[in-house]
Amino acid sequence: MATPEWRAKYEYDLAVNCLLPHLRRWNLSIEGTTVLDLGCGTGGLTVALAEQGAICVGVDLDVSFIALASQMAADHGAGAEFVSVDVLNFEQLDQSFEGRWFDLVILSEFVEHLINLGNVVRLMSWLRNHLTPRGSIYVSFPPWFNPFGGHQAGWPIIRYIPWFHLIPQPVKRIVSPGYARQYLEFFQELNHLTIRSFEMIIKETQMTIVRRELFHLRPEFYWRYGVSTLRSVVLSKIPIVRELTTTGAFYLLAKP
Repeated sequence: MATPEWRAKYEYDLAVNCLLPHLRRWNLSIEGTTVLDLGCGTGGLTVALAEQGAICVGVDLDVSFIALASQMAADHGAGAEFVSVDVLNFEQLDQSFEGRWFDLVILSEFVEHLINLGNVVRLMSWLRNHLTPRGSIYVSFPPWFNPFGGHQAGWPIIRYIPWFHLIPQPVKRIVSPGYARQYLEFFQELNHLTIRSFEMIIKETQMTIVRRELFHLRPEFYWRYGVSTLRSVVLSKIPIVRELTTTGAFYLLAKP
């Protein structure tokens, strides 16, 4: 498995090469904006945003990640702030961000880790109340039913098995006995988020979709593997096919 230091560099490079260009393509201004990066991990994206002139706060539960993120910010001379907060502890969130509003909230490959969909609803509702009047929320996630929707791409052996996450648990142990136990522990935090269920959550939390892009081959794949990006256009109109073939769903949300 990757070291935390490798992960920190990976997250930074991914932000510079994929996420920041995507924000620019959507005409999102960064300089001078207040940004909240939830589930910031080791802080690569938060630091990259701060380098572009944003006033950034990165949040993660893992204190070791926060320590690495703070060190990266110092190494890059970026003025990002990092705090360790459980984003599902809303009393703690209120205490940490009382009186603070944000122009942009980033949820990059994060909402699918919130254990159940009710948590996503509660978090989105909290975030809605902490947006500036013209603020927006940028969300990206791999829909559950895509070939690698179980995040198995980061694991040896099983990374090569499409739809491994949908295989019954006893079969998982047979197919990959060396990593099955660790993967099954990780698997418990995934909430099976789909395009359909997320768009229902958007309606429930009274947000509106400003932009939506669905990718069969998301931009990250070009950077990582040299595979050309492929947007979902025609097939995105067919619900079942859309869920099975979309490896990356990207949304920009705002208050009506």
